[in-house]
Amino acid sequence: MDSTLEEKYTVEVKNMFQLLANEIETAISQYDCFIKEHEEAVKEVLTPVPKRKKLKPFSDDPRVIRVRQERKDEYVKFTFDTTNDGSAYGKKKEQLDRTYNGVMAVDLAKKLCEIEMCDAIKKHTEGWNLINDTSGKISAQTNQVTSELQKNRKKPGSITSGTSQETHQ
Repeated sequence: MDSTLEEKYTVEVKNMFQLLANEIETAISQYDCFIKEHEEAVKEVLTPVPKRKKLKPFSDDPRVIRVRQERKDEYVKFTFDTTNDGSAYGKKKEQLDRTYNGVMAVDLAKKLCEIEMCDAIKKHTEGWNLINDTSGKISAQTNQVTSELQKNRKKPGSITSGTSQETHQ
């Protein structure tokens, strides 16, 4: 945690609360005042982190959007019609799953063609990046690899024979 940010927040709350604490008589109203000042200090000192919406892969594909809307329409029919057994809604759910799988298969086929093209034009790093992206694996960072190599590297001038210094005395 950032100590300067913590200090700035603490000063802000103390200053606001001390001004109001002299005017307030009961403990309950002092606590309410403290909570209010805390919230105001947070708004002034801390910057809010924007929330990111987590999207399902390929959810913005037009084929998926169309089938998802059909499934929603079928759900509305299912909920309002008491005689509906829900089989049509179940079929729409299965159709949405098949559509997602089809879109992912097309994307995977494109990536495979790109990987083969990278191999053909000798861009192996780009190809491996695509493979790691597709498989979800994270490649080793360069500094991790070099630090392991440096640990095993022999220093210049070091004695590699099995003799110790005790035998030379």
